[in-house]
Amino acid sequence: MKKFLLTAIAMMTTCMSLYAQNQVVNPQNQQEMAASSERVAKLQELLKKTPKTCGIKEVDNYTTDLVNAAKALVDNSDKLVAFNDRLAAVAQGTEGAEMPSIDEMDALAMSIKGEAKTVLAVKDGALGMTSAVTTLTNKLSNANALEKVKIAKQAANATKIVDFSKDVLPLVVEESTAQAKIVEDFVKMLK
Repeated sequence: MKKFLLTAIAMMTTCMSLYAQNQVVNPQNQQEMAASSERVAKLQELLKKTPKTCGIKEVDNYTTDLVNAAKALVDNSDKLVAFNDRLAAVAQGTEGAEMPSIDEMDALAMSIKGEAKTVLAVKDGALGMTSAVTTLTNKLSNANALEKVKIAKQAANATKIVDFSKDVLPLVVEESTAQAKIVEDFVKMLK
């Protein structure tokens, strides 16, 4: 009985290790992690170029939400890389390496869920920003010369924000979607 139990445990450990190795070393998973790293690097560079506020509440709020979403993505990407490294260490049989616990994965999933809420705030903010820019454009046609100068300055700064958004938003959406898939794969593997 004891021999049978030890053999069963050894077989389960071997199967789990092979499964983990297949998941971690799987080229598709590695490609996804590499693509994620590229997006994160681009986001980090773009965040260094965050435009100044323009004085239009909706546009400034949108920018804040977008920057917060991008920062959350970068932070969660670092966590995903650490999890992947741990899984790779387990798959390679590194001494002392342990599989992430369900609680650790759950904490990561909650962090990514918070990130998703921030991304939704960006989506909602985009509608408000569009409306505010349209209102600004309408004000320009009815403004006196002094007001036109002020509006032109706001419009120039708002344009920088819109251009920034065109570069950052697709990366945020793509990375958020990719992170959700990677976590889903990790959770499937740990179950």
